[in-house]
Amino acid sequence: MKTLKTTPFVLLDVNPLNHRLSGVGKVVQAMQEDLLQDERIRVQPWFTSTTECVVPVPEPFQVSLHRRWAYWLLPDVPSGVSITHFTNAMIPFLMPESRMGIKVLTLHDLALIHPDHEWIPEKKSVRWKIERALQRADHFVCVSETTRQDFLDLYPDRTGDVTVIHPHPGFTFRQFAETIEMRNQSGHQGKPYFLVVGNQNERKNPLLAIEAFLILPESYRKEVDLILIGEAGNQTDSIRKAVKSEQLKSLGYRSDEETWTWMAGALALLAPARYEGFGLQVQESLWLGTPVLASDIPVFREQFSGYAELLEQNKEVWAESMKKRIESGKREEKKLRREFNGKEYGDLYLRLLNR
Repeated sequence: MKTLKTTPFVLLDVNPLNHRLSGVGKVVQAMQEDLLQDERIRVQPWFTSTTECVVPVPEPFQVSLHRRWAYWLLPDVPSGVSITHFTNAMIPFLMPESRMGIKVLTLHDLALIHPDHEWIPEKKSVRWKIERALQRADHFVCVSETTRQDFLDLYPDRTGDVTVIHPHPGFTFRQFAETIEMRNQSGHQGKPYFLVVGNQNERKNPLLAIEAFLILPESYRKEVDLILIGEAGNQTDSIRKAVKSEQLKSLGYRSDEETWTWMAGALALLAPARYEGFGLQVQESLWLGTPVLASDIPVFREQFSGYAELLEQNKEVWAESMKKRIESGKREEKKLRREFNGKEYGDLYLRLLNR
């Protein structure tokens, strides 16, 4: 094993930080917070966002740039990089290979390329870019064992190149959780409500929650509201047709803090996803002590069994569970407060550089 003589220099791609209501962005933000406090390494963030690319070395500059084209950009990459960590499954095409050092790639999920999930719509060019990045990377960070297994289904010979690091709620969320407990504040004035958080795409499947809500007996629907927070997607047209009841409200995008406030006051979070890589909204809700009804899918079984109530993808089953929640009026449950050491990424980098 070689001994490092200098502090490792890590170039960190924090592209997803500006994705609105993005679990990926929150995971990367928490990761960046951990790395900037790890004195064993030196970190240089490299930012790309929806509207611009900010390259901070040697001096910051900005160019108007579509998000997808950001992955073609040739940035002014500094010399002496030990590791370049790409945090969202893509590597820029024109970034000089010789200056990247060890290439680490975070895999939040494999939804866009795994053959079991071809029902998820996406451009072929995006699938190709992801597959190309998977072939170029030296090591992979998976956010769950489920994502790791999806990756190994595709690349069974790369078992030794994968590390699982579970996401944790970042500092901003943890600080909010402390203050919301002191305020005892809910996001809805007085009336109980179920909450769905996430974009309105089929993989998140908010339509299942709506269909379950609409088949509740009228006497139950009068007692509660169903609140949706999230941007439009391929289920939006169907949702608009269904949203005719005064008890069903689609709020669109909301800031993180407003979303967390709604979470903290909900009778239960509904997470009817067909596929997830981790499920950050579920973790956040359970951290706040809010009950969760979630799909019985592999990653939710892995991460939240014993905390969330896991249900098959059937509107009658979901409606029955919602009825029981309304009848009991129970909101507070055992909180899921996992410990984390903040050193996992630094440990990984040092291990890769020492092998």
